[in-house]
Formats: sequence, structure tokens, C-alpha cells
Amino acid sequence: MIRRPPRSTPLYSSAASDVYKRQDTIVQLDWNVGEIMKTLDRLDLTDNTLVIFVSDNGPVLDDGYDDLANETLGDHKPTGPYAGGKYTVREGGTRTPFITYWKGKIQPGVSDEMVSTIDLAASMAALARIDLPDDEILDSFNVLDALLGKRGSKGREYIVSQDNGRRGSYGLRVGNWKLQRHDARIMYNGDLSMNTWTVPQFALFNLEEDIEEATDVSDQNQEAFDQLKNQLQSINDDKLSPDNVREIANRLDVKEAEVTDMENRLFSSDQSLNVQVTNENDAELQDLIADDTEIQDIIVEKKDEYIHRKKLFTKALK
Repeated sequence: MIRRPPRSTPLYSSAASDVYKRQDTIVQLDWNVGEIMKTLDRLDLTDNTLVIFVSDNGPVLDDGYDDLANETLGDHKPTGPYAGGKYTVREGGTRTPFITYWKGKIQPGVSDEMVSTIDLAASMAALARIDLPDDEILDSFNVLDALLGKRGSKGREYIVSQDNGRRGSYGLRVGNWKLQRHDARIMYNGDLSMNTWTVPQFALFNLEEDIEEATDVSDQNQEAFDQLKNQLQSINDDKLSPDNVREIANRLDVKEAEVTDMENRLFSSDQSLNVQVTNENDAELQDLIADDTEIQDIIVEKKDEYIHRKKLFTKALK
């Protein structure tokens, strides 16, 4: 797995290139995939192996790395016809390459069916003929036939996307309808600029006519608009129902006092990270943390996660 352009090794270095850091990563990725395929052939496993090549999210340019992403972008459009990128619920943030290959089993072609990486759990369980418990992986659907390119196969009926959880942004796609919900009324990185701007809480788009999600058509399609809003709310309510939360709490054997203690140990009363500086090394570490935007993002995300869990578990244990 190759996550970011600065991670390419010297073996693939070509510093003379204007776009060397990102170019080198692509070269390295291509080499890695080739080595995997050659190894499958060498071990006579190709005929019995389903190969899946997929990205976890859409592109991002300035993600805190000195990789010349913006400077060398030129006329290239990383998301193609789609808007947005990583950290957004626009199509550019979640609609990514998804390639399946199985020699002798999958015929070359292109599918318009809607699938998600979340569906790999249920689909691979079906492939391996493993029955999943009824209360496990509820948001994973068996779309194995679609992954195998079988004629007449169906993917998901709908898909929910979410940003990294801090802004309450959701996307719900049903057919060609796409609902955006922004509880904080803020769009972030909607144009790969890493900037934010104000947006309505709800907006509806017809992807068949507007793949860039540029024109809100909620006023002209009130019935579809209300239906998708209610569907998204229902999905969220089911996910956070008291019964589900109580089951999670019981399964993890989490007590309110334990969660409170965890929060108190990790965070101060103002919910900022409580870093205890006890020696010179810790002080240096604190300075590094303060200067690293990625670590700060992780800290905020984990902080919100713990606080959210505390609220859910407290509610469940009452």
C-alpha cells in the first residue's frame, strides 16, 4: 500500500523531473502491482485469486506535505469530471477507481453498478461461503456478482458517504439523485484548495445532468428531496439507536466511569489535548506535535471520537 507521494523509495527517484515526487510514487505503485501479479503466476495462484485494486478516497493536493503538488499540477484534473476530493462528500471525494481481476472468471468490461469498499467484507464472506452474524457489519452488502462483472448483477441501492466526522457532512446517493447534508453548513476542500466556505445544510443534485454537483435542484424536486432527507435521517437513527448503542457498550464492557476516566486522562477540562511535559524529550515531542498539522488533525479526530463514545455509552448505560 502506498499512501502519499513523499513515501517513494530512492529506487524510484527521478529528481530531474518537475513532478518527480508524485511521478515516482506512481512508478513505484505500478512496479509493486506488477510484482504481485508475477508472484501469483510463479506460485500458480493466478487462476484462484481475485485481485482488487482500489483507492480509499479521492485526491488531495496540499495535505501538509512538501511534495510540490500544487506547483506542478498544471492543467491536470485529479478528479476528472467530478468536484471535490478527500475530506468531502462530493463525488470527487468518494468515487474512485475500483478494478477487479480474476483470470478466467471476470470478463473485461465497465460496470455502472454502485459498490463500496465497505461491501468487501460481506462480498468476500459470500465468496468464501462464510455466514456472517446477523448483528455484524450491518452496513456491508453482498455485491459479489457486481464485483465479478456478472450480467444482470446489481450493486447497492444507495450509498452514504461522510467526511472525516468533524463537520457532520453526509452524502446520500440513490440512483442519480445525490443529497448533500452539511450540519456545520461548511464545505471543506470542495475544489481541492483546502479552503472552506458556507453552504446550505441540505442540497439536492441530479448526477445524470450535473455530475459536478453545481446546481441545487431541491426546490424543483421537493418529493425526491424530502425522501432522501428522511432516508438519510432514518439510516443515522438506526445506526445510533439505543439498542445498538447498548449492545456495543455491553460487548465492550464499557462503564461510564471508565469512559470518563479515559477522557480525563487524555484531555483537560477545555477538551484540548493534555500533554504532560515531564522532561526535555517530552518538551521536544510537544513542539513537534504543535508543528505537525496532520498529527493535530488526528488528535482532534480522536478527541471527538472519545467524547462521542462517552455520550453514547452514558446514554446506553442509563
